Amino acid sequence: MEIQGKVIFAVNEPVILQNDVKPCDGFESDRENELVDLSNLIVSAEESMKSIKENEAKRTETDFVTEEFQKAALSLVTKHLFVIEKISSIERSDMLKQLSKLLIDYRIVDFFCKISAELLESGERFKYPGIKPECIALLSIMLRYLGNCSNNNCELSGIIAREKYFLKRATDKLQEWKCISFGDNIDMKSVEGGNTLELLLSILYNISMVEDNVQNVRDVECIEALKPYLDSKDNTILLLCLATLANLVDETESGILNRKPDVIEFLMSTITKALKCKERMYYGWSLIKLARIVRQVVRNDSNKGTVVQHGAVPILIDTGNVEEQREAVCAVWALSFDNDNRKEMIEKKEWKVIATLERLSKSSDQTVKMVSRNAVWTIKMIKDHRNTCDLQQTVVGGRGERHIVISYNWGHQEVVEKISESLKKENIKVWMNVDNMQGCIVDAVANAIEQADIVLVCYSSKYRNSNNCRVEARYAYQLRKTIIPLKMEKGYAADSWLSFIIGSLLYYDFSEELTLEEKINKLIRAIQQKLSEQNKTNIGATQQDLSKQNKTNTEAIQQSLSERNKTNAEAIQQDLSEQNKTNTVAIQQYLSEQNKTNTVAIQQYLSEQNKTNTVAIQQYLSEQNQTNTGAMQQKLDEQNKTNTGATQQDLSEQNKTNTAATQQDLSEQNKTNTGEIHQELSEQNQTNTGEIQQELGEQNKKDTEVLQNQQPLRKNSFKPSEIPDLQTCLCYFCIRMLFLLLLIGLSCLYLSSKPASPPATPDLSGEKPKEEQTSEIYYAMNWTLLQVEEWLNDKIFQKDMFLSTQRQLKALRGKDVAFLKLLVRECPNTFYQTIREQLGMKDIQSMSDFRLALEDIGHVENGLHSSSKQIISSKTVETTKVCITV
Repeated sequence: MEIQGKVIFAVNEPVILQNDVKPCDGFESDRENELVDLSNLIVSAEESMKSIKENEAKRTETDFVTEEFQKAALSLVTKHLFVIEKISSIERSDMLKQLSKLLIDYRIVDFFCKISAELLESGERFKYPGIKPECIALLSIMLRYLGNCSNNNCELSGIIAREKYFLKRATDKLQEWKCISFGDNIDMKSVEGGNTLELLLSILYNISMVEDNVQNVRDVECIEALKPYLDSKDNTILLLCLATLANLVDETESGILNRKPDVIEFLMSTITKALKCKERMYYGWSLIKLARIVRQVVRNDSNKGTVVQHGAVPILIDTGNVEEQREAVCAVWALSFDNDNRKEMIEKKEWKVIATLERLSKSSDQTVKMVSRNAVWTIKMIKDHRNTCDLQQTVVGGRGERHIVISYNWGHQEVVEKISESLKKENIKVWMNVDNMQGCIVDAVANAIEQADIVLVCYSSKYRNSNNCRVEARYAYQLRKTIIPLKMEKGYAADSWLSFIIGSLLYYDFSEELTLEEKINKLIRAIQQKLSEQNKTNIGATQQDLSKQNKTNTEAIQQSLSERNKTNAEAIQQDLSEQNKTNTVAIQQYLSEQNKTNTVAIQQYLSEQNKTNTVAIQQYLSEQNQTNTGAMQQKLDEQNKTNTGATQQDLSEQNKTNTAATQQDLSEQNKTNTGEIHQELSEQNQTNTGEIQQELGEQNKKDTEVLQNQQPLRKNSFKPSEIPDLQTCLCYFCIRMLFLLLLIGLSCLYLSSKPASPPATPDLSGEKPKEEQTSEIYYAMNWTLLQVEEWLNDKIFQKDMFLSTQRQLKALRGKDVAFLKLLVRECPNTFYQTIREQLGMKDIQSMSDFRLALEDIGHVENGLHSSSKQIISSKTVETTKVCITV
């Protein structure tokens, strides 16, 4: 059996022995460096045990132990602690088993208990610790070692529990020290050997955790010795006292804890703080040990309500790892046996008790899984468990083979198996949980109890403290099964919930094995008698039930037939009514569908007929349109021919009239313009002849070379160095004027028939700031030949279109004319070279005429502003241009 939650004490502080005895020469350094040979460790420990046994026999009345005994004891303790602290878990388990066997064989635990009891008894009374100073160190070593031996070792703890002399001396000292521990201004731990009280309480707690040791501890009046320490201000002492009392008290003594609500509150507070700690412990107590204290406290029903009132349920549900969950679910299961607690667990959804237990019922750990399922079954039993009356009626019917159920605790399995075998020999079928079934055992046991004729309750203190046993006995009692109590523990009287179930029933005592066979025979006879009585009762009850059942069935059948007839008649009428309704609906639906079908067919026929008529009408209209169109086109053609002839005749007459008028106007205009042109040219020629001859003389040589390179001179042209006289020029001028008149007439006729296009707007038009004009003129003065050519191309000149160029000159504004003259004045070489290339002027006369025309344009632009003057100026310029060209 695995015992969990015990206190393990290690030597955490140096122990100073009498006469400066040092621990185990050569071993301490090996322990620090972990270089100890494990194979020789057990051998060395056994040698220390032999030395202890030999020196124990040499003790005298004056000297409790010899120096060799102290050395051997310290060496053994050091090796044992090294195994506990330093060895891995797998090797540790085997080595601890070997050490335990050696301790039992050499009776080391017995010696330590005996010597410790003698040292406690030899001290002064009512003084703490009251031990001789030279013995305190040795006592501390032996008590620590007994605490370690009693941890998780049932055999060694049993040896200590059977040492009544040691237990009696320990409880006597607890009684003596209670007055000192609660005195004013006394710090018990500050004195030498101040941890003696804590060591004794730890040993009592460890051995009381084994149920077989509880009675021995109770026999030395340990409960009375521990009660005062529930008021201790030392938290460690308080928790040790509370944990030990929780293991020892029964239901009649549960008031000891119930009357101390502050102690329960302190326990819950400690668990809450342990949950918040990373190490999951507080005051040196792990959460596992604290949860086990709660489980032991609530073994007694009177403490269940108090613990829940202090918030135990939500705290226990919040546990983490598997080991904590084992203790927590066991505590919650124990709390669920109280009706008020069970109702709160169901109603208070914020606790999440059932949800958490159902989640844990799927745990990989078998203990957590099984206990969680059983706890859920117990909690839900208040609201949805099987109806007891229904189950009783089912059982009376004798469903399946009947049997006897044996409900027992695993501590009494050997005796129970003997009883079971004896019953089977008498052909009595027995059901018992021998194989420790896994899963939800509560359901399996409940099914077995439901089909049982008799339930044997093998009760003891262990049976009372078992939640599984409580469920079995309680369920059998609820089903009112025949219960036969079997007493399995000597001196134990049923208490708590067990006394309520067994009550005053006659029990059979199986606590002594000497008379086991005789008691089994008595039990068999009692069982057979009970079965016989039960059979008779069941037969009589069955016959009576059958008679009543027959009468009831006959009346029920008659009543059923009468009701069935009425029901059938009503059903037939209802069916007919429903059938009529169904037929009516079907007929209406058929007619509706037929109407829909006819409507669709009519609509389809009308649609097709409409399409046919539409096509015929469209075809007729198309033919009619074609006929009408042909007739109309023929009439229009004839009308057009008639109108065209009349129109052409009118236009011809109009053109003749317009042409005569135009020619007359042009003739008059030409005469007027010719006189004006003659006069202006004469004046201009006289003015410009001197200037042109002077300028052309300077450029003559350069122009001659350029003209010769570009085009050979005509045969009738004169040499560049020769300048014709005035008479020759006038002769040429008269000849040219005759040809000019003809050209002017043709030009006027051409211009009168074509509207004049608006002049192009030059880029230099519009007013600009003075600064901008000055910078622009300055910039133009430094132009290259290419820049002048680009400006002339953009503004006025186009190759092979001299007449168009003259018109553009006429359209220039005053600023553009000024800019053009500026180019002539500031850069004449570049300007005239560009003009010659653009207009194809190869002789000096053409260049002279161009300059005169340019100056006339400036004069006309400055003097004329009205529309009439602009027309005369344009005509004059055109005439001049023509003259220049001629």
